[in-house]
Amino acid sequence: DHCSSSFIFLPSMLRQPRSSFSLLSRAIFADTTETARLFRPFIARYSEVISKRDVEEYIQNQRGSYTLIDVRNPEELAAGVIPTANNVPLPELEQALALADDEWKSKYNFDKIKQDDNIIFYCRSGRRSESACEIAKAKGFTNTKNYKGSFLEWFSD
Repeated sequence: DHCSSSFIFLPSMLRQPRSSFSLLSRAIFADTTETARLFRPFIARYSEVISKRDVEEYIQNQRGSYTLIDVRNPEELAAGVIPTANNVPLPELEQALALADDEWKSKYNFDKIKQDDNIIFYCRSGRRSESACEIAKAKGFTNTKNYKGSFLEWFSD
C-alpha cells in the first residue's frame, strides 16, 4: 500500500543532499494532513547529513555561525582534529547537556551550546555523530547536523 512504500522511500530521502532533506522536512512539518502527522515522529529522529564541503564552508565563514563538536573519546584526538572543533565525548554528552553554562565552559573550554544553535557533530566514521544528534534532539536541540564522513573522510586526502 501507499503508506508502507512511503516508509521505505523516506530513509533514502534522508540520505540525500542537504537541500532535499530540508525541503522534505519543511513540507512534512508544515503540512497538517494525516500523512504529515504520521511522518513527523519518524523524520524528527533524523538529522541533516552534511558533506565535507559543507563543513569546509562553515570553517571558512561562508555559512554563518556554527559549533563543530567532535564526539570521539579523548585518546582518539591525538590522530587529529578538524579545525575549530571542540571535544565532548559521546559517553558524556547527555549529562553534559544538563550542565549549567559555567560548568560546561569549565569542563569543555567553550561556551555551552544553545538549543537553537547550529551544531555539527562528527566522530571517526559517522555512527557516534548520528547518536550525538539523536541525543541532542531528544534534549530539545533543533538544528543538529551530522558530518557523516567524519574524521576518516576529513583526513583521507
